[in-house]
Formats: sequence, C-alpha cells, structure tokens
Amino acid sequence: MNSHLLSQTRSFAPRSISTSTKTRESRVVQAQSRNGLRLRVQALVTPNPRNPQKKSWWERSIQPRIADLRDQNKELDAQSREEIATMLEVMQQLTSTDNTATLKRIAAYTTMDMESWDLSKTIPSTAASAVAEAEAGAEAGEDGASNNGGVATAVRQAPPPPPAAMEEAPAPPAEQSPGYSDTILLQGFEWESCKKEGGWYNYLQTFADKIGAAGFTHVWLPPPSKSVADQGYLPGQLYDLTTKYGGEEELKAVIGMLNKSGVKAVADIVINHRCADKQDENGEWTLYSDEVDHQGRLLNWGKWAITGDDPNFNGQGNQDTGENYDAAPDLDHANPELRAALVDWLNWLKDDIGFEGWRFDFAKGYAPSCLKQYVSETVGPESFCVSEIWYPCQYGPEGLKTNQDAHRQTLCNWVDATEGLSSAFDFTTKAVLQEAVKGELWRLADNSNKMPGMSGWWPSRACTFIDNHDTGGTQNHWPFPEEHLGMGYAYILTHPGIPCVFWMHFFDGLLEAEITTLIDARKRNGITAGSHVSIKCAESTLYVAEITGDVGKLYVKLGSQYEMGPFLPSADYTQLTFGQNYCIWEKPL
Repeated sequence: MNSHLLSQTRSFAPRSISTSTKTRESRVVQAQSRNGLRLRVQALVTPNPRNPQKKSWWERSIQPRIADLRDQNKELDAQSREEIATMLEVMQQLTSTDNTATLKRIAAYTTMDMESWDLSKTIPSTAASAVAEAEAGAEAGEDGASNNGGVATAVRQAPPPPPAAMEEAPAPPAEQSPGYSDTILLQGFEWESCKKEGGWYNYLQTFADKIGAAGFTHVWLPPPSKSVADQGYLPGQLYDLTTKYGGEEELKAVIGMLNKSGVKAVADIVINHRCADKQDENGEWTLYSDEVDHQGRLLNWGKWAITGDDPNFNGQGNQDTGENYDAAPDLDHANPELRAALVDWLNWLKDDIGFEGWRFDFAKGYAPSCLKQYVSETVGPESFCVSEIWYPCQYGPEGLKTNQDAHRQTLCNWVDATEGLSSAFDFTTKAVLQEAVKGELWRLADNSNKMPGMSGWWPSRACTFIDNHDTGGTQNHWPFPEEHLGMGYAYILTHPGIPCVFWMHFFDGLLEAEITTLIDARKRNGITAGSHVSIKCAESTLYVAEITGDVGKLYVKLGSQYEMGPFLPSADYTQLTFGQNYCIWEKPL
C-alpha cells in the first residue's frame, strides 16, 4: 500500500512527519503573551484538557509515523534522527520550565519546515534514546486507537467541545498531483436523457459553449455502445454506437463542440458485463454475434468470455475477480485475450471518437489490476479517470455512524491497487455531507480534525459529488436533501477533491448561477484537488474552514448559525458570495 494511505491496523498514519510552516507561524503570531505561547505550543504535545479523549497532534501524527518507520526496519539518515531527537528534547522541556529562551526555542521548532525531512528510510534500533522513548509511546498510542469508535459515539450523543478546544490537524506534505488536479466534472446526462426528443447528443451540443463558460473542464457522457437497456448500462455490441442518445456521428459532433469550448469528454465505460444476443444449446444467453472490431477482427465471444462462477450464465472462463452482476454475463477479466480486446476498443474510443477519459461503471465487479491496464494502455496516467466503487456506509440504530473510516479505507484501497491511475467517487463524503447539512455539521471534521470522507485522506483521487443519475433525479435512490443543495455545492466546490456537478442541479434546477460563482471562486484562487484545508470550527449549526489555493484563499462558513464569534474571517478577506446557510470570503496570497 502507498505510504499516503491509512493502514488497516491503525486509525491514522500520516505520510510523513510534517508541520505546516504557515500554520505554526500563525499560532506564534496570534500569541499575545509568553503564557499564551506556552499554551499554544503545549497543545501540540499534550491532550487538550477540555477534551482529554482527543489525542494531541504529537500522539495523532508523529508517534504513529515513527512506529510505521520502525516497523519497516530500515535506516533513517543521521541528520533526520538528530532533528527528531532534538525536537523531542525541546518539547519535553516544555512541561518543566517557563523560561523565555526555551519557549522561543520551542516556537522555532514548531514553525520549522519539517516537510523537507527525508523519511523514506526508517529509524534503526540504535536511534537516540529520545526517539526510542517516542517509539515506545507510539505503541501505547496504538492501543488507544481502537477507542476512536467510542469517541465518535460520544460526539454523536453529546455536543462537540467548545470552540477553543478545536485542534487544527497538521498539514499533510505536498503530494505530486496528477495532470487532472484542477478537474471540475459535469455529469452530462441524467437517467431520462435517453428519452430526449431529437436525441440527447444533439440537445447537448446546444449547451457546449455554456458548459465551457461555466468553468467545467470535463463532461461525463453516457455509455456509448448499443445496449439492451435504453440508458446504456447493459451493453451488447461494443463497436455499434447507435444508442437512444444518438448515433456515432452525433457523438463525434458533440465531443467536437465540447472540445472547442475547452472541455474534455469522459466516456461511461461498462465492461464488467456484456449482454449476449444468442442462446447456446442449453437456452442460455451466452453467445455473441460476429461483431468486427476496428481492425477487422471478430469479437464472436462465447462461454469462454464469461466467468466460470457466474451463477446465472454458467460461463467457462476463470473465476470472477470481483463481485457478480446478476442482470448480465460477467466478463472474464482474468483472460488476457479479452482484456486485450477491451484495450483495443478503448483506444478506438479515444483515437477515433475523441474521448479523453473514462468513468468505470460497477468497477467493483473486476480486479483493480485489470482496470490499471485499461488506463495505462489507453489514455494514460495524466488523464482523468474515475471508478464507481459503491458500497453501503456504516449505519446504526440512530442513523449514519459518525466514524466512516472503514468505508473510506475501502475506496483508498481500491485506488491504491490501481497504483493511483484511477480516482474514485467519494461516496463517504456524500453520505456524511447529506447528514451534516441537516444540523449536524460537527460531522464535517473527523477525530483528526480533517475532512471526514475519502477527500480527507487522499483528496487528489477523491471525486466528490452531491448526486448522480442513480442517487438523485428520477431514480432518487439516495438523494441529497433538496433544500440544502446550495450548501452542499458550497462545500465540494471550495474544498479539496475533484468536484462533480449533476446535470439536473445545474441546468434543470435553480442553481446554475450559484454553482457558476462557486466554480469561478475555485478557479480564481487556484483551489485544486490537493489544496490544504484548515477546519476552524465544526459544530451542529456552524462549520468554518479556510482553504489555501495556489494564488488565493477561501474562507467558508456553512450552517444556520449567524454569529461566528472568534471564527470571523480577518479584515483582509472580502466577501465573495452567499446563499442559503452559507457564505464565502476570499483573499489573494
């Protein structure tokens, strides 16, 4: 597993020992007295007395990382060992002295740039005694990690701690983002789009200029192949692009119009299963017509292309590498011949039709290692691809549980298994956000004061969204509260992650102007998938966060509470926009 992912055995394991220089400097600047400085720095090392169950920054971040490094049993460079030991020594002095010189020294170490430390190697058994002591403390800290669920339950039943008890999570080290970190995705259809008179592709062409002008970078288009179901999710003839949305030439035309507006097209790729159009000797639908690919080769697949453990279609292929899909024969992605045929088809969609990215439907139906090939051998790692990995969240008698770490860990694990070549829809954030906006905004900060979804752990690969054709619209399987849509978009369009806007909310609803303003704010301040967020407050009716982009900052307030108290933005912020239960300010860096 990549180092930036959370360990299955630990609730929080940061990528490296790091401290945000600007965050620590702000703590020092805000201190008005020696005692104030001492208390602020002490908060980094010791648990907050108002909330003793919540671990300190040192316990949450540094100790687990040192334990990780020790477990890998390699060697850390001497300079880093010395710096860690010195920092430990300085922090240990904190509790035994009020000497001004010592406090200044402590302040210097809490504002130093630790992101430059080389932590690719690990601490040996012969490290300084102070480091050894920290390792021992880390083991003790791990024992307490299992209590996170209990802490979460307590938060669920009781109001959150007072504002002063809110601790800011240390900024993660900068991650090298993929070439699509500035992506803003529009789902360019909804469930009923296949019924549009005159064809959806023709209709969509008329919106190409507006889509580009609104600031969208990518549009997710419906499944392109001929399908048993009108919506496209039961494909049969892969190379036949005659669908209820329009034909091949119309599809090329709409992609061309989008490209002229500076927008890339993303295809909805349904390859977990393929519907056969002929019955075998047993009357089962397992035979495919003699379809010819773009190189003149037959795609006359038979039972060999269907997984051998498919309970409904009794294929003769390998065992399924993922979950079964009942409605159609599951394809045998373990078969290299079949994978090669799919790669050829994807390259045809890219080179001949004009698609520049993929949205993988029901991706949990086959191994992520297969999906890695479908990306690396077609559009490549710098192109935006996203997978649908939809599992239920954790619920209890009182509704959605506070701690959804297991759920977002599943998403991270999937993306990690693709070696980061695909992002994933952040179903965790959707679940938490649509409960939070109902007066439970405390949900928007996890136990480490980070974002509670996948975007809090791996934002550059987390595609955040409010609704899609399954959860909202006419299907409405799991809809976001309609009265809080504006607040929902104010969150995902200002925060880290790759935001996705649902067609019906933008063009068929009343949010076009609001969403356009939010997109403009995101782009103007250089907010990207990997931008840093500092959560200032997360209470029932008030959420406040500051997001730092490449060229500016956004200050975001959500919730019905009017009074912001100590969380008002500083005077150098300018109010940008506001809507129902949200307000946003901005300032240049």
